[in-house]
Amino acid sequence: MINDEEIIPKISKDVEFIALEDGWTLCFQKKYGYRLKIDESTAKFLLTIDGKTSIKELANNFNKITNEKIPIEEYVHLLKGTLRKSGTILLGDAYQVSTASPSYLRLRINLISSNQSAYITRFLKSLFRESLFWPSFIILNIGVYGAFLFYVKEMYYNLDALTLLDIIPVLCMMGVALFGHELGHASACDCYGASHGNIGFGFYLFTPVMFADVSDIWRLPKRKRIIVNLGGIYIGNIFASVYLLLYLITKNIIFLYAFSLQSLESLYNLNPLIKYDGYWVLSDLLNFSNMSQQAYTQLKEFSLFSIKKYHFREWYLVVYGLISPIFILCFILSVLILNPESVLYFPRDIVFFIYQAICDTSAFNFRTLTNFAPAILFYILLFRTIKKIVKKKLIS
Repeated sequence: MINDEEIIPKISKDVEFIALEDGWTLCFQKKYGYRLKIDESTAKFLLTIDGKTSIKELANNFNKITNEKIPIEEYVHLLKGTLRKSGTILLGDAYQVSTASPSYLRLRINLISSNQSAYITRFLKSLFRESLFWPSFIILNIGVYGAFLFYVKEMYYNLDALTLLDIIPVLCMMGVALFGHELGHASACDCYGASHGNIGFGFYLFTPVMFADVSDIWRLPKRKRIIVNLGGIYIGNIFASVYLLLYLITKNIIFLYAFSLQSLESLYNLNPLIKYDGYWVLSDLLNFSNMSQQAYTQLKEFSLFSIKKYHFREWYLVVYGLISPIFILCFILSVLILNPESVLYFPRDIVFFIYQAICDTSAFNFRTLTNFAPAILFYILLFRTIKKIVKKKLIS
């Protein structure tokens, strides 16, 4: 068997290298659709691969050129990892590239193709010109979230008047707004010359979500990538404004709840702790590639003895990696301490709530559903935490 160090790597003929800002390079595997963002040093090393030289020789030569003392094992690990799995690097005839989509989404279903969505995005793309986008985005956010805070009490007290039949048009309006959210991403791509893929439906963390493939935006400058990532929230808040206006005109609470749910959806998308729009914006602002994975790695390698060597980047990753588990732990403990009955009796209470919704509509009240919110979030977070722990134990 050939030693790993003696393998002769090759760059796939389907790979295109695209220079990005701040010294980063995008490796685009055109055949399988993989896009990898690599740093300047890695890009320079890959450019030394000629398809004739072994990994050991390449490593030794590169170390001499750069005056580094990086172990050959690290070069082997680099080439056999994501670069190999994505088909960027070929290491022998026996290797087969994984064709699985590199995505955090599950059960993806395409709804409309990029060609079909282009009929709509061409009318929307002018909204994303920088001179128009930023003032409009700021004004919309202030107006929508300010109105949500103003009407939150009214929404709560009107839950008694909300019926099961009212939910159908509310969900339909939410569906239209969610579709508009993805059209926002696609329209921003069109505005700046990046291609976009299909628009579809999938699941992220057991939550049904819509998606638009905008991975080609890595070709764009940072400021334009940020606009594309915020484009969905931008269009979503336009829909929220329309629903609020309809409520003010008609005083129909259906529009009030469509507005409130859409406002919460847009706000939730700004959360940087999950891989929604806010996460990608923060990653771009701070020049992080795969920020969550880097934070996890930094936490694993954290040592009190190395604190003095930490700069902003290392400290940020440590803090970012700690925020989510600390929040989850505090929330779980607070629910268990302050309201343990809501968790203990949740299965019984939710079954009774469903029974009322189906068999005893006269006693049904949507306000009761708000009492389940802490328990529902408790079980979701608890399940996710247990799943992560089990997964890490199995891998290790």
